[in-house]
Amino acid sequence: VKAMYCNDNFLVVWSAGKPSSDSTLAAIPRPPGGGGGGGYENECVTRSTIEQSQTYKIPLTPPVDEAYEWTPNPPAGASGVGKNGIPFYPGLDNGGHWVWDVCEADKCNAHVGRGGDYHYHGDPMGTSCVYSTDGYSNNDPHSVKIGYALDGYLIYGRYTASGQPGIDVDLDLCGGHEHDSFGYHYHPSVESRTGSSVMVTGTYTAYYLGPKKCFKGKVSSINNFYADATKPYTQGGMDVGQPNYDNTLKQYDVSSRSDYEDLKPCCSMTNSWAASGISFDQSGNTGKDGTTGTSG
Repeated sequence: VKAMYCNDNFLVVWSAGKPSSDSTLAAIPRPPGGGGGGGYENECVTRSTIEQSQTYKIPLTPPVDEAYEWTPNPPAGASGVGKNGIPFYPGLDNGGHWVWDVCEADKCNAHVGRGGDYHYHGDPMGTSCVYSTDGYSNNDPHSVKIGYALDGYLIYGRYTASGQPGIDVDLDLCGGHEHDSFGYHYHPSVESRTGSSVMVTGTYTAYYLGPKKCFKGKVSSINNFYADATKPYTQGGMDVGQPNYDNTLKQYDVSSRSDYEDLKPCCSMTNSWAASGISFDQSGNTGKDGTTGTSG
């Protein structure tokens, strides 16, 4: 993470999108193809990361509507961001396959795309991943916040043992629930799945990440939630599309984004953090390397 701050409506996170190590990529049985034509067998494959520039906005107050059910996850791209600044994707790859069905995930349930962008498609639990049970206090998965969904709800750690708070309250289709003093929130889940591709047809254990298949928050109420106003498109009577976030190489300017005004720091903001050498431009040019202005 390079910088993060709160304005009146959003937590804004600017990240380089790189893990501390990409050595886990070497063990992926069948990494995504790197392009070049001639079919997968003749393509290079993706096993290394390239620094990105990614800017996320997370509503400070999730949009709640009791009459609202859910919105499908984006068909590709981020549905959340981890506490390490790396995007959380749905379990499907951009070809519409569950990543485990096509053997595309490393031990952290991640891989990289053709642009060298590292991202998680499943629960990032484990050594050198986002979190482990060693970080749990009093054996409580709620003691570890692993990230934020783009609808504003928190994502906590995975349930691992009986007796943990809320374990008896089923997770819904989106991978979330509400219990005790906790409002609605997401958890990863471990489930048995039967493969649906020619590569994997048997039954195996899948490590889903929340939001699992949908957003519980009413994302249509979030200002400029989608990157392209012509998409969302309709799927099963619901709007679905790619949320506004960037996935590009490190030199870029966010002023062309439809939610540019939503990203601007507030002149009186008091909650902010920036890595060494980075300061906030109060005009709101938060996504350009070397910005100057009042530091947070």
